[in-house]
Amino acid sequence: MDSQSVPFTVQQRYFWTRPGGDDGLYTLIPFPFLLLGPLDPERLGKSIQQLIDRHDALRIRVVAADGAPPRQKFLPSAPYQLERLDLAAPDKSETEIDAQLQAELQIRFNRRIVLDTDSLFEATLFRLAPARHALVLWVHHLLADAHTPSLLLQDLWTLYADPASTNAAGKPTQYSQYCAWQQQTLASWLDEQRPYWTQRLATARPIQWPDISPAPLRPNGSSDGVTCILSAAATARLRAQATRSRKQLSLYALTAYAAAVRDWCDQSDFVLTVSFAGRLAKEHLGVVGFLVQPLYLRVQTTPDADFESLLGLIGKEYFGALFHRDFGQSVVDNPGLGAGALFQWFPADWRLLPPPSLNLSFRVEPLAFKHRGCFQEKFKLGIFVFETADQLSLHGAFRPDCVQRSTVERLLQNIRGHLERQAATDA
Repeated sequence: MDSQSVPFTVQQRYFWTRPGGDDGLYTLIPFPFLLLGPLDPERLGKSIQQLIDRHDALRIRVVAADGAPPRQKFLPSAPYQLERLDLAAPDKSETEIDAQLQAELQIRFNRRIVLDTDSLFEATLFRLAPARHALVLWVHHLLADAHTPSLLLQDLWTLYADPASTNAAGKPTQYSQYCAWQQQTLASWLDEQRPYWTQRLATARPIQWPDISPAPLRPNGSSDGVTCILSAAATARLRAQATRSRKQLSLYALTAYAAAVRDWCDQSDFVLTVSFAGRLAKEHLGVVGFLVQPLYLRVQTTPDADFESLLGLIGKEYFGALFHRDFGQSVVDNPGLGAGALFQWFPADWRLLPPPSLNLSFRVEPLAFKHRGCFQEKFKLGIFVFETADQLSLHGAFRPDCVQRSTVERLLQNIRGHLERQAATDA
């Protein structure tokens, strides 16, 4: 075993070992954007080099060993060459060039990487026209949880606008430091938290979904998705309620999900799997890496409990679970309680686009690229709630071999209905 390699974190092991498909282990997740306006490719390449130098998670290699759990090595900084491809052609229309771009993205997305030799972070710049480019960051899930793209991209846009700005702010805590900290504290931490989880999860039952297959996930499955929007007016009223009650808006969404599960499954005692950012310590806020942690919430309510009562119960349970967080070890130890479902909240400060105040020479827009999920395929159902300044977007990612699209659509409408009725109490 390489003496310079370090073990996976509990969270990385959770991703690595979770059944249901391994496509995500050999795939880089794309984050594509259109850059509209004058762009300096050389300057962008230097910004990406600075980004790699700044975050050691972007320099991870997986070290595989027969008969032993995989480990990871953090490589030193080295020169990086931004991949550049010119698709611009005066004899082709914008539609034809965009179709070629999509084909190029699909080719790169379909490539299966070799974990112990290939980079887990890459970047590609496509020239589509003199003032029209596409930038794609390719990131492996082992080094990036759901909050990492926001951290990475805000750094990148800032570096391009002002290369010296991040130097003035100082270097963030490195993922290798987080891994070392967890390894040093893990045994004592888990011993301290284990009694809570043993008692809390005793006699607990998973969600008994009536319209979702109870069979184990088949390997190499793919995911699909549907979206449901909560209106700006309802979102504003809920946000006002949250402010007055000093509760997080995310708890309102989680409560609506719990209420939908209670109604849908006719259960008053069940377990929800909730994903949270895992960056509670101040020194971990800017860490690029896989810190997100699954939590089990034991929901014990009554069939007739109103939204406010359930909101109080969910809040108490959620913060109790946060206080006794164990990096997801209780979820790993009790995989059946999760019922193959996951809830995750994405706050308004989860930003991929540059802030308006940043002085860039180009405008950044999201670039649509449809592809299979790189982690969602390991869940029968995922409920993801995205907060924007104006509204909440409810997204259901699901395995079509386990649940029908119409079922997920009805569930999202049920969740939205609970939120709308609660918002109406403020009308």
